[in-house]
Amino acid sequence: MKRKPAHQITKVTNSVLTWKSVSVIPSPQHTLPRPLPPSISCHPGSLILTDNRSEVLLIQMDSARRQKQKIINKPFRRTSFLLCHTTTANWCHIGQVTIDILPDDVLLKIFDYYVAEATEVGEYEGWQVLAHACQKWRYVVLWSPLRLNLRILCSARTPVRSKLAVWPPLPIVIAQYGRLTSKCSEDNINAALGHNDRIYKVNLAIPSSLLERVFPAMQKTFVALEDLGLNAIDDMAPVVSDSFLGGSAPHLRHLWLTRIPFPFPVLRRLLLSAPNLVILTLCDIPHSGYFSPEAMVTCLSALTRLKLLYIEFESPRSRPPREGRRPPPTRSILPVLIDLRFIGVSEYLEDLVTRIDAPLVDFLDIKFFHQLILDTPQLVHFISRSPKLKAYDEARVIFSDSRATITLTKRDNLEVKMGVSCKPSD
Repeated sequence: MKRKPAHQITKVTNSVLTWKSVSVIPSPQHTLPRPLPPSISCHPGSLILTDNRSEVLLIQMDSARRQKQKIINKPFRRTSFLLCHTTTANWCHIGQVTIDILPDDVLLKIFDYYVAEATEVGEYEGWQVLAHACQKWRYVVLWSPLRLNLRILCSARTPVRSKLAVWPPLPIVIAQYGRLTSKCSEDNINAALGHNDRIYKVNLAIPSSLLERVFPAMQKTFVALEDLGLNAIDDMAPVVSDSFLGGSAPHLRHLWLTRIPFPFPVLRRLLLSAPNLVILTLCDIPHSGYFSPEAMVTCLSALTRLKLLYIEFESPRSRPPREGRRPPPTRSILPVLIDLRFIGVSEYLEDLVTRIDAPLVDFLDIKFFHQLILDTPQLVHFISRSPKLKAYDEARVIFSDSRATITLTKRDNLEVKMGVSCKPSD
């Protein structure tokens, strides 16, 4: 059988069979000459025979000795077989693979992590980087829009019509902050709002003059809307009409309103149509948008999934009348509310908490407008009815130029914070 070269590589199924040569140094026994036959004697230190044999025999023996010495002094070569499991026959890349060999389900898990991280920091279109990498990645991304939570971002600077024509009909996020510089910017926002069946989130912090021109496009029902944030960055916000969002937001989960004068009948209709609401934030409520504690509790009683409630009035003028303030016969339960924040007058909060129970609430942040006499017995009763707010490990009282604050904390970071403004009321 012909011997294989030492460098030859032979594939065996998923393994590589290699021939590897190893040099062996002869052992000392290989270097010792064998003794001459007994019939032949040598003179010490000489190779000349002492008998009368023929010269031919002497030449033959010398030739045999030389040939034997060549064999002895030549290193032996021995063949060893090494069986290695690998994915390639190229020894320079053993154990190295490319991402192209990963199956689609593994790629999808990697993409899911990447897109989720990008979305948390406001990069709603991070998935487009993956879709532009190669055809296989584009296929994986676009065939999993729900798993990857794919969204298309539209803003005042986005050419909305051309952008929406390129991608599949994915949910839309509309976000704009600050003032606009051109009529084209306003057209882009209105063009995006025209797709009311695809809009997932609207977050507008813009001047009231632009809000007034945008509101007409928001008079239809947005069936896919889950997150709505409206912020008038000046003090001249337009009044919201009765047909806002068609009077219904069935999938709304987050509602953020800042300096938006919602007539309470419109707000009540909107809240009662959103049973899945989780976060309700009403900031800088103007006096024209005031609503009574009783009316608010009526709406809150229908929001059984509400976890965060934030009510902030713009002025101490927003207060309930002093007459007719009676505890209700029954209280409404907010079963999953954990975070309650309030800025206003103490009379309003007293009337609010006397009408609700929140067994899971573990965070209170309350700030009162300036008042000389502070008496909140109903707040004390509300805290006593909330198991997580009963016992605290530490109390801090902080006085500053703007307010006096009392903070109660526990080891597990549960907190009750109450402050009173030191600035005179307007």
